[in-house]
Amino acid sequence: PKGQDIVKQKNVREALAYALDKNLLNEQVFKGNAVVVDSPVRSDLFGFKNPEQPRYKDTEKALALFLKEGYAKKGDKLIKQQNPLGEFRTDLRKGNQGAEVRKLQECLARDPEVYPEGDITGAYGTLTEKAVIRFQEKYASEILTPSGLTKGTGAVKAGTRAKLNELCSTQPKEDIPLTITLTTLDQSPLTDVAKNLAEQWKELGIETIVQTYPQVELERDVIKTRNYQVLLFGEILGKVPDPFPFWHSSQKKDPGLNLSGYESKKVDQLLGSARKELNQEARTEMYEDLQDLLLQDVPAIFLYDIP
Repeated sequence: PKGQDIVKQKNVREALAYALDKNLLNEQVFKGNAVVVDSPVRSDLFGFKNPEQPRYKDTEKALALFLKEGYAKKGDKLIKQQNPLGEFRTDLRKGNQGAEVRKLQECLARDPEVYPEGDITGAYGTLTEKAVIRFQEKYASEILTPSGLTKGTGAVKAGTRAKLNELCSTQPKEDIPLTITLTTLDQSPLTDVAKNLAEQWKELGIETIVQTYPQVELERDVIKTRNYQVLLFGEILGKVPDPFPFWHSSQKKDPGLNLSGYESKKVDQLLGSARKELNQEARTEMYEDLQDLLLQDVPAIFLYDIP
């Protein structure tokens, strides 16, 4: 996921999991012939313990988690009200830190053309400076021209503050419905699964846009470049499972298979140690610990396996 994407938030990923009935998915798409899974490994095949935190459909939990990220049910939609941020009163420039910088970043991030990265860090770094320049040049006639400037400066002073206040500090923004783009292969059963997920999430008020691609395009233009918001995809583990390619942080970029962009020092250590461990019982314990960490962090939602 890129920029200030909503699925970067653990609460949202967990809420999306709680919004799904995987048994219903199995019945409607696979006629009950798939195996519902809650983990990246099947305990019945590899002798691992069952997951400690399986997530069954729980609409109340899902809505409570969305509320933590500012989304609430309104009619048949999940919406987020972008409230005024408060007045900008001080000059800001690269190197500044704090709440005022965070507020600036939140304002800039409301326009993806101005601040596509959308990182809300509270630190005025290079990305924020470039975003301010784009903002200044977008509204050049109001910010730059009166001062005899033709290019943005990257520093927030009186003219820039006035425009920021106009756009973000006084007028409440309209309700923003939650929309998710789900990308997958244009082959069954993945297309059927994607449609089922979209229908289930719609019940909670989420609009899901399903994008499908032929295999070559999906691999070249989507997976290789990590150009997706939510990806529906499968993984194959051999008789001796090695989850390293799927979850180690070194595999986040192509040709690695860490497609969720997951990063955890604890998980990296476990994966590295498990590869070297010759004792089967000790290795199994490590993979069980890995399973618990993945379920805790929710980098992905595990759905089903086809025997």
